[in-house]
Amino acid sequence: MCGGGYCGMYSSAFLSLQHSCIVSLGKGNSDVPSCPMTSRLLYSLICRWMILGLLCSVITSPTAGAAEQLSESAEKFAQRFYTTLLKVKPLGLPSDAQWKKLAPFFNGQIRAAVAKSRRQEAAFVKQHPGEVPPFSDGDLFSTLFEGPTSFAVGSVKQKGDAFLVPIALTYRQGKEHTEWTDQLVLTQEPPQGWQVNDIRFGGKWAFKSSGSLRRTLGLAK
Repeated sequence: MCGGGYCGMYSSAFLSLQHSCIVSLGKGNSDVPSCPMTSRLLYSLICRWMILGLLCSVITSPTAGAAEQLSESAEKFAQRFYTTLLKVKPLGLPSDAQWKKLAPFFNGQIRAAVAKSRRQEAAFVKQHPGEVPPFSDGDLFSTLFEGPTSFAVGSVKQKGDAFLVPIALTYRQGKEHTEWTDQLVLTQEPPQGWQVNDIRFGGKWAFKSSGSLRRTLGLAK
């Protein structure tokens, strides 16, 4: 595997050799020692070094998108996630169009569990026409059935490999006004960067979502 240090070392040595050979190949210059390589060999080596240089730059330089994700703070990621969530506002399992926007925020376990739930929902509808399938109503991603209408990101705390982000949520509809705090659980998974590992539901009322997103999806007891 080619690393940046090796690329730089070999490139410098090659450029020095290339310069001396090109000069020595000049006509009528008897003061410069002759080059040990023929022009055909020199041309072949130049092509090989150009290809090696391109390969080194690809291997050692991350894509702009990956670099941006890895440098993003947990707070900014949480801000992006909830901004998208409130804009998409899925009730029940997300539709194909909704999940296309939300899926990149979640880790592989959550994505797989949602995909499994969607398949089960489709099978239920086919087997029990006219009946209401599981996860057909209510906000899957927060404590409140209706979901939030606004949010504020709190201070991040690290616990082991997890980063816990309190999210102050508010629901306002006419005279109705409800406030609560859910907890976003993030992990870093290079090269993707931050990903949602769970959402812990913190509402204190009697009728609420069950504990956490992972529990709702059957990933935890």
